Amino acid sequence: MNIVNLANIELTSPQISVLQKGLGFVPTSRLDKFKLLCETTEFIRRIKLHAFFKNIPDNNTNRNESGLKKKSDFVPPAHSIPVEILTFEKAVMKEINDLNTDPNKTFHNLTKEEHLALRERSNDKSITIKPADKGGATVILSTQMYRKECLRLLSDETTYKN
Repeated sequence: MNIVNLANIELTSPQISVLQKGLGFVPTSRLDKFKLLCETTEFIRRIKLHAFFKNIPDNNTNRNESGLKKKSDFVPPAHSIPVEILTFEKAVMKEINDLNTDPNKTFHNLTKEEHLALRERSNDKSITIKPADKGGATVILSTQMYRKECLRLLSDETTYKN
């Protein structure tokens, strides 16, 4: 992957290595199994609610004084849920329970140096990193230069009108 440095900043070898992975690259992170279980449980609850209420019209009876719906923790009974959803829930929960969360056995797709380089460049508000319009390169601009270019494009009255 080609890197175009218009900000004229000095890039270290690990920073170049991370940028060459592309802007779509996702580094692995530690898995918070408890958070994953909570979010998955809430997701499956929403699927069950959708299936349970899909043919029942909303009569607006569960609203507070401001007209907003009250927060509910209702979970439809299992006998009212399609078997496909229950099978999906069982399979997903089994997969989560089988996940290896041992940090010593987790595969990391960045070296420690690359991880530090990524964090350093992510926290640097003086630069903006974007994909090039054409050619698939990664472009590094000063944030000031990027904003100036955005304003120049938006001030084109033949393309944009108030």
